[in-house]
Amino acid sequence: MNVISPSSDCKSFVGLDSRIERVKSLLCIETSDFRAVGIWGMGGIGKTTIAGVVFDQISSQFEGCCFVANVREESENGSGLIRLRDQVLSNILEENINLGCPNIPPFIKRRLESKKVFIVLDDVNSLKQLETLAGGIDRFGPGSRIIITTRDKQLLLNFGVGDNIYKVDSLYNHEALQLFCKYAFKEDCPPKDLMLCAQSVVDYANGNPLALKVLGCSLYRKSKQNWENALYKLKKISNPEIHSMLKISFEGLDKEERDIFLDIVCFFKGEHRDHVTQILNGCYFSAQVGISVLIDKSLITISRRNKIHMHDLLQEMGWEIVRQKSSNKPGKRSRLHHQEDVCLVLKKNLGTEAVKGMLLNTSRIKNLDLDSQAFERMRNLRYLKFYDDEHHPRSEDINISKVINLPHDLNYLPNELRYLHWNGYPSKALPSTFSLENLVELDLSTGNIEQLWKGKKHAPKLKRLNLSHSCHLTEMPDLSNTPCLEDINLVHCKSLLDISSSLQHLNKLRMKASEAFQQKFILSLL
Repeated sequence: MNVISPSSDCKSFVGLDSRIERVKSLLCIETSDFRAVGIWGMGGIGKTTIAGVVFDQISSQFEGCCFVANVREESENGSGLIRLRDQVLSNILEENINLGCPNIPPFIKRRLESKKVFIVLDDVNSLKQLETLAGGIDRFGPGSRIIITTRDKQLLLNFGVGDNIYKVDSLYNHEALQLFCKYAFKEDCPPKDLMLCAQSVVDYANGNPLALKVLGCSLYRKSKQNWENALYKLKKISNPEIHSMLKISFEGLDKEERDIFLDIVCFFKGEHRDHVTQILNGCYFSAQVGISVLIDKSLITISRRNKIHMHDLLQEMGWEIVRQKSSNKPGKRSRLHHQEDVCLVLKKNLGTEAVKGMLLNTSRIKNLDLDSQAFERMRNLRYLKFYDDEHHPRSEDINISKVINLPHDLNYLPNELRYLHWNGYPSKALPSTFSLENLVELDLSTGNIEQLWKGKKHAPKLKRLNLSHSCHLTEMPDLSNTPCLEDINLVHCKSLLDISSSLQHLNKLRMKASEAFQQKFILSLL
């Protein structure tokens, strides 16, 4: 959940001060009325940066505050609006609020109405999001303020913001040149021999800070020939669009760096950097180096909590690169992440050896019928993640496998899998032919698994094993050939009786299980 209190690093943002003052003047924080202010502009223009700096500067003057980043993404692809709203209430009221329903009880309403709050709702794209997260103007106490950043001006007008809208315009030419030079040369001005080239790039970026930053990073320490090549590509773009400009930076990566970028775009945005690195190291020569390159080129960022993020325009650009490889036949794309494409490929058995990864949020579908050979044609599949982000396990008796219907046990899984995450796994065991040689992480929580596999299987790279809420799991397999295993989650595996013989050989292990189960395991080792 991306509810944050930002600490914006705006040292490199040119022309920011005047924009900050304009927004603060619209907020009129000295008055006691309620006021909502909209920050409106195209993608990558700096709306979030401006809102973040304002939040940092004035949030201490309020009794409750909350910065909600990426509202559009969180509500559409993440945890849902109601849960996001509950997180906002939790931040404002400084206690855990978990209503789980649209209506807010009267006693909470009364607390909100008496509190002076400051909320930033970043990247909003629907009226429903505003109504759920902000409500009417009578929801919060006197002097409360809300900032809404959006690309849609009509949305602000429909919500009743009125004239309190700040349109973020493109940077002036001198500001754009200065910002570009900060990234391209680490100075405020270009060297004489690249002056004309730098000005030409700035002209194509049309004052968009994100484009200036990404293009600047891609050209840092590059030869004049590289600059001229970049300009040649820019000149080929008729009516330059930001996606096309950003793609030039992507094309400057080597093959492994491109693949790592597209994997993050489709599967790992928002995940912890160490976790992603661990998985990708099973696929590439050095994921650490690749991720560092992407950071240096401003294609991804790392949050204070060490999570990987990127601007939504960069993610959209990455999605489009993947889609264009096979625009009409999703089964021939390298990565499948859109719900409709995944369901179509699986229902009609359209997968091919081109597919390297597949992601599906099962909470967004009613059901999916799978054939026992559903993955047989996808022999190069590296990442498979079926997850349910709406479900919070609270008891032992949980099973969400009903979403995916599998009349017969799964007969095949690709041996190239590095990451297998399947909440509600419907079969009683992994396919007998499945090799674990490449597997780094296995998560089959809340499913029908009874026994992972029989006998010994060699899993030299397996580091994490999550079988939590596997109510039917009765026996752990022989894990003597899993030398790298570090984490096992066996919470609420109520049918599991004994695991000591499986784990005695492991020197380094973090185990999650019931307290009684852990005590029994420790005693068995004495």
